[in-house]
Amino acid sequence: MMKLIEEVQYKAAIIVSGCWQGTSRVKLYDELGWESLADRRWVRRLTTFYKIKNGIAPAYLSEHIPDHRAVNMSLRNRNALGLFSRTERYENSFFPYCINNGNLLDDSVKSIPSLISFKNHLNNLIRETLFLEYKINLELSY
Repeated sequence: MMKLIEEVQYKAAIIVSGCWQGTSRVKLYDELGWESLADRRWVRRLTTFYKIKNGIAPAYLSEHIPDHRAVNMSLRNRNALGLFSRTERYENSFFPYCINNGNLLDDSVKSIPSLISFKNHLNNLIRETLFLEYKINLELSY
């Protein structure tokens, strides 16, 4: 389903830009300043999780974040939260997804004091990743 929606965005980008069908998605999105829908969802999820964790969201949402003591932590990463799931469906639900992806961020990103700075940092991460993907694709095409 998400691939179909992503395809609609790609076709809209082609129409808006006047490019030909088959133009590189990464290059097209970079030219328009757009990000993929998956990247946009990733930023929105982590931003909402940041709000919940820092008390900006309603308090009843923070009840779903596990306490550090209730989680079996690995020896290498004692500060990381973690939810273990048996099914992929649960693993992709909001809290497990955000906790697992939030653990992948640097500690400096996790401790950013303001919401706006946190959003800007995530958006910059996406744009840097898109640029690197585009650069790698260019090098592979030669």
